[in-house]
Amino acid sequence: MLLENMPVKPLPLGVIKRIAKKLSKNPDIVSRLPIADIRAERKYGRDIKPWGWRVRAAKIKYGKKKVSAVIKRVHDVSAKPLVKGIQRIVREHNAKMRPKLYELRMPHAYPIGKDFVAMARTPAPTIKDIMNPDSPAQKERGRRFFEAMKKAHNISTKQLDAAFKELCDNLKKINTIIETQPFWLWKDQFFVLGYKKGKFIFMPVMDIV
Repeated sequence: MLLENMPVKPLPLGVIKRIAKKLSKNPDIVSRLPIADIRAERKYGRDIKPWGWRVRAAKIKYGKKKVSAVIKRVHDVSAKPLVKGIQRIVREHNAKMRPKLYELRMPHAYPIGKDFVAMARTPAPTIKDIMNPDSPAQKERGRRFFEAMKKAHNISTKQLDAAFKELCDNLKKINTIIETQPFWLWKDQFFVLGYKKGKFIFMPVMDIV
């Protein structure tokens, strides 16, 4: 599935309010939701631990339909500063940089209390899923997505790697946090939404501060 003509959709306000209400009554309800992150094969334990166990899937009733959402438990920083920090960096990047090989899109994410972030669920892979997967599930998701992109646009992983390097170089120019937290530049910190007008379309994962 190519997502090149659409940013990851925002969640309806009614869905956000419903999630917030449920979590305010019982935060532990998240532990009973299915794991949504394919990195969960690493089996780190309970959902309070890092990596895939913190990311849960939910279907929230909204009118006559159900909306697929992801609820993520944050770590090392509260939800609101995390969301605002990432969105600020995207705004600053897009105001100052003119990348040749990629476009950086704003993530739609919503702080829910201090510990959780809610987002619409996306089938998009990360750069790591495509180029350096750790698990069979990551490899399969990245392979299927990139095969469709190659067929549609005649592109290669070498071009994707060049676009990622340009992104890293530009982020270093605008963001001093890179110097102290190099994981900002990990390939699993950015979704690949598609390819349009000669550029890869990236979006940050809601995990970088």
